Amino acid sequence: MENSLTNIIQQMGEKSPIVYEIENIIQSARFVGFAVDVTYSTLTVLTNDTWKERANGIPHNSFLFAASPNWLKPDLGSSSHRLKVNVTYSEEPEIILLRVTEEYELPSKDIWLSTKIDKFKSLETKELNDGVIFDELSRNEIQYAGLKCRVLGTFYFDEYGKLIFGSDLENYYGSKILYVYKPSIEGLENIVNFETRKKIEETSKENFVNLNDLVPFGYVRYTSTQRLQKKEEKSAQVYINPSDFLARRTALFGMTRTGKSNTVKILIKSIREAAQKYGKKVAQVIFDVNGEYIYINPQDKGAISTDIDDCFILTFNPNINTDNNSIRSLQFDLFKDLGVTHEIAVSLLKSQNINISTDLEAFLGIDMYAYYNIDHNDYAEIKRSERVKALYKYILAKVLGINIQISNPFGEKILNQIDGIEPNLYKKNIFTIEEFELILNKIYNKRNEIKTSAGNQLYREDFETLLNFAVKKNSQGKQIVGYGHLRRIHLERFHLSNTDTYFDEILKKIKSGKTILIDMVYGSEEIRNLLSTKIATLIFSENQKAFTEAKEPPFVILYVEEAHNLIGKDMEPTDIWPRIAKEGAKYNIGLVYSTQEPSTINKNILANTENWFITHLNNEDEIKTITRYYDFADFKESIMLAKDKGFARVKTFSSNFVCPLQIKLYQPSIK
Repeated sequence: MENSLTNIIQQMGEKSPIVYEIENIIQSARFVGFAVDVTYSTLTVLTNDTWKERANGIPHNSFLFAASPNWLKPDLGSSSHRLKVNVTYSEEPEIILLRVTEEYELPSKDIWLSTKIDKFKSLETKELNDGVIFDELSRNEIQYAGLKCRVLGTFYFDEYGKLIFGSDLENYYGSKILYVYKPSIEGLENIVNFETRKKIEETSKENFVNLNDLVPFGYVRYTSTQRLQKKEEKSAQVYINPSDFLARRTALFGMTRTGKSNTVKILIKSIREAAQKYGKKVAQVIFDVNGEYIYINPQDKGAISTDIDDCFILTFNPNINTDNNSIRSLQFDLFKDLGVTHEIAVSLLKSQNINISTDLEAFLGIDMYAYYNIDHNDYAEIKRSERVKALYKYILAKVLGINIQISNPFGEKILNQIDGIEPNLYKKNIFTIEEFELILNKIYNKRNEIKTSAGNQLYREDFETLLNFAVKKNSQGKQIVGYGHLRRIHLERFHLSNTDTYFDEILKKIKSGKTILIDMVYGSEEIRNLLSTKIATLIFSENQKAFTEAKEPPFVILYVEEAHNLIGKDMEPTDIWPRIAKEGAKYNIGLVYSTQEPSTINKNILANTENWFITHLNNEDEIKTITRYYDFADFKESIMLAKDKGFARVKTFSSNFVCPLQIKLYQPSIK
């Protein structure tokens, strides 16, 4: 429909809603110069000292915008920075959003630089005392400067008169005049939050908040030095949409003590509050390596564990009262689920720098889960499972130094084939450790002769492996380390008698949309990696199962620190953390990961990360990794030099460009 927008503007005049939408962007903006060179990606601005001073300066990386004076003109005689909008003009309004990236050298720079040098060379003592003054002509010329800007996109109106943002410049003319402005605080706030608000207004099943629930995350901050920026009466607030973090990847990169944990706390709390308000179940699982989310510290005077109701805490901390239903130990009774126990033992053994013998390799290869998933109609399989599990419990008891009783798994037919056993043992249903040890040694001595009730050889497969481990001898009768290997990994750290495993409880909490805090402070690095991997695998498998059964998987967000240990670039794609990072979104699993070393993160994961929070990095290699993505290259110098805590460059899923901002300080709730 040709000229439809122009017709709307001309018919409605200054009462047009288009004018109102424009004013949200341009209100009280300050004229700072002219566009002197325009391309699809860059725009060069001619400015001078007077215009910059009126605008309270033009910091590096600051936002500017350019517009045609045919429809937008500054009232330079007004101190209120009023702009005149000519809505009846045939040219459709268009605002080009810019970011100042560097200085631009004007063609006359060398001439006026020489003038400066000559002036300083000729100064007399009296002029030094009274002040150096250039002549009027020189002063007028020297004050002009050039700024090179990146084109971030264009605000324009569709055929229905709705303001939208395009992330490029569609066309430009060499002869067209463009005025350049610095947005006011109100205008800047509308610019940086435009896409975030727009995406909420659009119908989407992913959004579960409205405009009133956007989270104030901080304010626009361009540079470490804020002398001129602080002269403004207020700051332009930046908001985030909690929906941006559902089933998406979020990276937090920066040196220690630059505000990564503070950012995570705000995210956790904001997502939780939004989900509760709208009745949406969003579980958050935080692997707390340093105790920053569970324990109250002097800096915050509060913690996520005290801020969020119904938090579920898992911990190795012996000083926490686990009588509380919302807190339980990460320890469990190792005898109750030998599948989990063996998985832990295998992981810890593999992390040890030991030579893998044939017997140890056979032990590592046992699948204890298989003995819990048997055909209960197959008597022979049931008895074989009982023997293997009883033998494993014996080994575990010897390793832990616990005196337990073991159910008789053998039956009279097997025991009748053993010489030198007292008659009363044949019919006992329960053995002591000593009795069971005696029987095992007798069985080992006749290992090649004893048959099961089904006529099969008893000494074979996993029973053979475990029996060798138990008696510390291999199949040829030579001494081996046996279960002594298990003593090296200190399984007692995991054991708590008469306690069930917590994995089923975690899954229940996730389905209820709870916040789960896993205390990793008291565990070694190997334990941290083991438990976090086990829990992550469990969550991934359950959500994947629901997805394949045509059910909606529960929303889960996993928070991991020291991410280079979990999703490093050298990890196999089939490992659980890379799988979560690459496939988790499909199963409603979000991932928030933080590290000081972004260069160590798998490139495929970085390429698929939607939300970015970048604070100070002191290494060019690390910064080079960041600058490959979005428009972070504009902030290379700032990231390297500015060490201010909470000063971040942020790109979220809802936004089309990186915004530099000062993230607000996390405020714990007062209860």
